[in-house]
Amino acid sequence: MSGICGKCGRKLTDPVSIEQGIGPVCLAKMQVESGLSRNTDQARQSDYDYHITRGSDAVLVITDLDKGGMSATNNMEAILSNIAAEQGTTVSQLTLPIVYRDSEGNYDGVTVGPGGVNFYPLTKGRPITKQRDAVMAALQGQKN
Repeated sequence: MSGICGKCGRKLTDPVSIEQGIGPVCLAKMQVESGLSRNTDQARQSDYDYHITRGSDAVLVITDLDKGGMSATNNMEAILSNIAAEQGTTVSQLTLPIVYRDSEGNYDGVTVGPGGVNFYPLTKGRPITKQRDAVMAALQGQKN
């Protein structure tokens, strides 16, 4: 049983994707682009946790729990879509700085724009491995 993705033309093998006529990556991109908020099934393929720091300088902190599911790095659009829905907003309305701890324990910054999700280093040189330092770097970068 196979089909073709209606967005990118790639071969589909998953029964749900075949039924929908679109693959999970293209579906997540369409939801981000269109401002639709929920992509729970796709987000659940990754093992992640998130929280928002307290105070006036709030930061969204996402952690890849690395329990064998899809890498949160490769699934970030769906994860952000799901987080936005849980917060009662859309991805395009997430205005908080975002930091992400990858499966190796390093933090990067995350932005969402018209081209999708982008990752960027929070500092030049050595990677940041402490959440406190990542949050401070993200807030400092937002002020510059």
